[in-house]
Amino acid sequence: MSQTRTVIRMIPALLLALAVAAHAAVLPTEAGDMFYFSFGGVAGAVDAFGRVLWSVPGQLIASDPMGSCLAVASAAYNQSASPPAFLGTAVSLYTPDGRLLWSAVVKLNATALATDCVSVAVGGQNGEVAVLKDGAVVKAVNYTMPVYALAYKTDGTLAVGTGGPLTGFTAYVDRCGDSVTALKTDAPYLIVSSPRFGPVKYMGGLAPQLRPPAGVSEDCRTFAYAVYDVIYNNTSPLVKLPEPVISLAVSGDGRTVAAATMDELYIIRGGSIAAALPIAAVRSIALSWDGLSMAYSTDSGIGVQRFKLADITAVGCPLPVRAQVGGFTYALPAAAYVPADASAVTPLPAQNGTLLCLPLSNSTPLLPHTVLQYRVLYAVRLGPPARPFVGQFVGITSEKS
Repeated sequence: MSQTRTVIRMIPALLLALAVAAHAAVLPTEAGDMFYFSFGGVAGAVDAFGRVLWSVPGQLIASDPMGSCLAVASAAYNQSASPPAFLGTAVSLYTPDGRLLWSAVVKLNATALATDCVSVAVGGQNGEVAVLKDGAVVKAVNYTMPVYALAYKTDGTLAVGTGGPLTGFTAYVDRCGDSVTALKTDAPYLIVSSPRFGPVKYMGGLAPQLRPPAGVSEDCRTFAYAVYDVIYNNTSPLVKLPEPVISLAVSGDGRTVAAATMDELYIIRGGSIAAALPIAAVRSIALSWDGLSMAYSTDSGIGVQRFKLADITAVGCPLPVRAQVGGFTYALPAAAYVPADASAVTPLPAQNGTLLCLPLSNSTPLLPHTVLQYRVLYAVRLGPPARPFVGQFVGITSEKS
């Protein structure tokens, strides 16, 4: 599979000054100008520029595909006791602008959360799943094994992922009925299951992480997941990354996939890498519906980046060339994700041992389809090296008559 790799040298737009937490997560909203987050015991919303809009205490978050609400789970303690005594999990439902609709405390240690913005389901380490509506528990079921994932499906039923050493760990379920189960018997492997293609077994398993890297589009047609360093769309290989994938997201329209390794964050469109950001250890990713806004969480905080698409090509130079947009470097040609506020392209010279290409202009306006003009300044053609003499030297004498 041929790929054009475009490298963006980028500094995150904004990092929230919050403490490191294991439950860092980001979620999209349909509008694309806001993302939900949880990090360092705080949950809330940020805008497309990374500014915090509102925040509340929280460790786990969930929403529906449109981001119509935010469900938050937070550990509740009796602060008057010494040491503070664990009371259970406070489950709350908020509007997108941060208004509290209702809140209740359930007596379980929460490990998973899901909502359809009417009801909220919370699962615990003890296998119990409680469903709350209007601040009251309306249903409780015990699955006898720890609950690792929850999702409200398109038919309104609840998908539950549980696990143990013998049965495997189903740590990913989604609204479309897809699931990913990690098992380890004689060798690690995954079972990826979908209503569209049934169960498929993959050898190799996951990179070490809390949950399988997977995501689905709103219409359920694009189901992307990673098996070690290979990303699949349904059962077709999409792209292979240089390192194991630790997190992944799919845009609502299904055209964009974002995936992270321990060293970089990749944007993938049409089976090719459209951008590679040098951002390490991205734990969670969220894409807007059109894939042009992205939020991500790292061990340091929450970042937000806005993009626009641009096709950048070069003519007049036979060498591989590169260009900069806003200080970020791209290998051309590129169907590139560029910073949303960028307005110009800076072509870079290209040279090898015998050829030098210079751009006709030092700066070119950035358009949806940008063509950069080059000229060849000189070309030095070296002849072949002298052939070594093979044979016998013969002396020359002269005779006197």
